Amino acid sequence: MLRLRVQPLNTDQVLLYLKLLSGVAAADGEVSEAERAMFEATMADYGLPDDARRQIRSCLDAPPSIDGDLRRLEDGAVRRLFLRDAWLMAYMDGRVSDPERERLETVRRALRLPESEAAAAEGWVREGLAWIVRGDEMVGTLAPHRRSMF
Repeated sequence: MLRLRVQPLNTDQVLLYLKLLSGVAAADGEVSEAERAMFEATMADYGLPDDARRQIRSCLDAPPSIDGDLRRLEDGAVRRLFLRDAWLMAYMDGRVSDPERERLETVRRALRLPESEAAAAEGWVREGLAWIVRGDEMVGTLAPHRRSMF
């Protein structure tokens, strides 16, 4: 399974990051197995305690409103990381639904990032998906499987 590097975020940023991703994952009304797996892996990577993990799992069922918190983020690298990984979450099941795309646009505006940043983030994710497909084609398909980023 491919994994993103753990970024040097403080605990509050990690919780905000995961709440953001929960809103993107739930935007289309369902949270896929691949989306839930990304949450579990990310929580493990950041070493979140059990009570924080329970809080984040509940966000998948009822994402909190965090746009105001996103607007207050000052660090440009953190804002770009949040946007990039929001796009990654949206593509986790291999496609981006219209509600997810609308949520991503709201996130981009809340993060005060230009449209070009969203296009770059989506492009990066799409390149990754294409890379995985090429790898599958190189070795052949062992068994039918669902498409996801991981």
